[in-house]
Amino acid sequence: MKNLTSFMSLLLLLVTILKASAWSNDVQVSSNPSLSNHCIAAKTNGTLYIGESVANPTPGSQPSVTVYSSSNYGTNWTELSTVLSIQPILRTKMVRTVLDSVYLIFATNSTIRFLNVESGVTGQFNASAIVDFDAVASMTGNAIYLFVEEPGNTSIRRYATLDAGLTWSPLTATVTTQGARPRLAIYMNQLILNYYGPVAVDTISSKIRAARYNESTPGTLTPGAFIDINSNLVPKKQFQTVMANGKVWFFFSEGNPETTIKCNVSTNNGISYSAEQVVAGSIAQPAFSFDACSFNSGGSEGCYLTYFNASSVVPPTPDPMMITYSTTNTPFIFSTPVAYSDFNVTTTPSWIRPAVVSFINNAVFDVGVAWVQDDGNGSAIYFDHELAVTSVAENQNDYFALIQNPANRFLKIRYHIREDAVLRTFNMNSQLLHQQQLSRNCQNAELPVGNLPDGIYFYSIYSENFSKSGKIVIKNNQ
Repeated sequence: MKNLTSFMSLLLLLVTILKASAWSNDVQVSSNPSLSNHCIAAKTNGTLYIGESVANPTPGSQPSVTVYSSSNYGTNWTELSTVLSIQPILRTKMVRTVLDSVYLIFATNSTIRFLNVESGVTGQFNASAIVDFDAVASMTGNAIYLFVEEPGNTSIRRYATLDAGLTWSPLTATVTTQGARPRLAIYMNQLILNYYGPVAVDTISSKIRAARYNESTPGTLTPGAFIDINSNLVPKKQFQTVMANGKVWFFFSEGNPETTIKCNVSTNNGISYSAEQVVAGSIAQPAFSFDACSFNSGGSEGCYLTYFNASSVVPPTPDPMMITYSTTNTPFIFSTPVAYSDFNVTTTPSWIRPAVVSFINNAVFDVGVAWVQDDGNGSAIYFDHELAVTSVAENQNDYFALIQNPANRFLKIRYHIREDAVLRTFNMNSQLLHQQQLSRNCQNAELPVGNLPDGIYFYSIYSENFSKSGKIVIKNNQ
């Protein structure tokens, strides 16, 4: 009977680990007033960067762009560099190349500049005046693709650079003479462009088109089909595409003022799309001001969507920031949203939006968000991430390891902790579901997981001088 009880306890432990959430205290990054969307990116080693365009409060001084970095997964942030600008900053974007270089791209109405956040080397684009732009980095080579909306004639042109703006490829082309607000997504050698077009008198009520490109070699794009992805002539202030392993999610907000975030899904790499579905929001509880990103946890791929949810009675704040996700296995299904903001979220002006990124945290997959909120001392950029835990110094002689991850039928673990520890699991609402004591010693264990469906699972272990959180991938159907 004792063995059966132990077996059931281990099985219950693994079942209740599913889709845990461990968002913690928000960390202030900067108190500068933001002039345009801030942006975020991560290197493969987990180093995080946030770019912010700021207004210097000194009268008559220049606007600037500031880069902040964190080498401990968002626990602390330091100012890395500041670049002054004669003209106001229109938009910022961060990209990471296959060489693991991170660039802050920012535009005025006459120039787009490319700042290597580590070396400080700056390239630029000034082939035309600029209304708007977007950029993505190639996943197969060291190319960056730039799509620019030019003023006066609603034209969008595309460009490519192999050295972050120091030189530009002659392979440029006009995408459309009836388009506005280019937005890009890329996965492997496939690129998707979305834009308003043809542009209506009320721009945000225009149709939204999707154009597919194939990257034959780094820096060279071959255009494919152009389709109308949204023909509804209603206000759509924001739109964005995320791609992962043949699946495409096209997100857009609807209404003026915005009330809902909707999504069209493609299961054939953007060739065709499903009917729209509501992901978040309603007239009573509007959802807007969103960002989305792809993730690849090693055992699962998909997308994250984070957004502001007004009048949602969810702790810790009455109008919180929320996050949800979908996977490539079930692209039409989104997880139960989780609230993570601690203070009153700042959503005006309307261009203040969150920035979400997936990254590696101590060899474990994680997701983080930067957004603007007011803790009572004025608006500032804050950061939080899913696997955040209260800071505890880790004893280098103690460890908790997964011997086989992904796990198949059995999950093998090994730990050595010189003091009693607690293993806890939580649900998506941060409610404690299960708690188990681990005695001090060195142990090997083999936990049966054959009855569990394939997917991502979580663990969190802590003691007085040791803590670790992470994810487990179950792949029984192999």
